[in-house]
Amino acid sequence: MATVLDKIVSGGQTGADRAALDFAIKHKIPHGGWVPKGRLAEDGPLPKKYKLTEMPTTDYQKRTEQNVIGSDGTVIFSHGKLTGGSAYTEKMANEHDRPCLHLDLSKHDAFMLALSMINWIHEAKVATLNIAGPRAAEDPTIYKDVMDILESALLLESKREQLLASPKLTPITKNRKSKIPATVDEAVYLLMSEMKLRDLTKLAKMPDDDLINLHFPIGIWIRNNFVYPRNDKLLQIRNSMELVKDVIVLMAQALVDHPGQVFVNEIHSGDTVVHELAVSKSDIGQVIGKRQDRRCNPDPSGCNGWEDPKKFMLEIVE
Repeated sequence: MATVLDKIVSGGQTGADRAALDFAIKHKIPHGGWVPKGRLAEDGPLPKKYKLTEMPTTDYQKRTEQNVIGSDGTVIFSHGKLTGGSAYTEKMANEHDRPCLHLDLSKHDAFMLALSMINWIHEAKVATLNIAGPRAAEDPTIYKDVMDILESALLLESKREQLLASPKLTPITKNRKSKIPATVDEAVYLLMSEMKLRDLTKLAKMPDDDLINLHFPIGIWIRNNFVYPRNDKLLQIRNSMELVKDVIVLMAQALVDHPGQVFVNEIHSGDTVVHELAVSKSDIGQVIGKRQDRRCNPDPSGCNGWEDPKKFMLEIVE
C-alpha cells in the first residue's frame, strides 16, 4: 500500500484518525491533513510530531470537510452504523462528489476489509487517502482495529495481483466445500481468508526460524480442504515419506504440553527410515512408551502407495 499511496491524511483526533497517522509515520508514508485551531483533540493539543495544518477555526466539521476536499478519497472505519463525526464525513464526501468507502468491522471479516480497501484504492485511483472514524472515547478498540487493518492491507498489497488473477477466485470463496482451487494463489487466498486478522498479523511478523513450526498444521488444513474429503484416510498420499514424519509430529503434538517444541529428524539407511523425535524435557514422560515400528506394505489395508516395503523406526531423543 505504501507504493500506491502518496499521502495519508486525517483530522488528528484520537481513535481512527490517530491510528492512520501513526501507521503513516511508522511506514514512512507522507502524512498531513487539517486540524482545528489550537490543534484541538480529545486528549489535548495534537503533538507536533503530527504534521497537520491548523484551521482558522475550532469548528471540527470545517476540519472534516477540508480533509475530504483535500484528498482523493476517504475511508471511514466503524463498528456498526456511522454516527456523529463519521456520519458527517460521509455526508461531506457525497456533497463534494469524492470517493468514499465505509468499512464496518461488525459486519465483515477483517481480512476481507483489508483486501476491499486495497481494491477500492486502486479502482478509485486514490493517491492521497483520508482516513476517518470514531474517536477513542466512543470506540475504545477502534485505534487497534484500524491499525491492524492498515498493517494487513500493506502486507496484502504486494500480493493483490496474484490474489485477483484467477476469474474462478470469487465463486470458489463463496462455495468452498464444492470446489477446490485451481492455482496456488487461489489456495493461498482461501487459507488467508480462513485466518483471523490477529493470526495474519502474527504470521507476517514471525521470525523465519519459527515458520517451520507452521509447516504441518497448515499442510493438514490444505490437505483436508483441497486434496481429500475430510473422511479419507490420511495415508492415501502416494510416495510420500514426508507423510510419516508429519503423522509423528501430529501425534506427538497431541500428547505434549509444549507442541511448539516438537521436532522430528528423518534418517534414511537402506530399507529403514529412522525418525528421531525431540520434545521439551518436561514432556518426555508423556511420549515414552508410545513409539512403535511398522512395516509398510503396498496393499489396500496398509499404507497404500509405496512400491517397496519400508521399515519405519521411531527413536525418542532425550
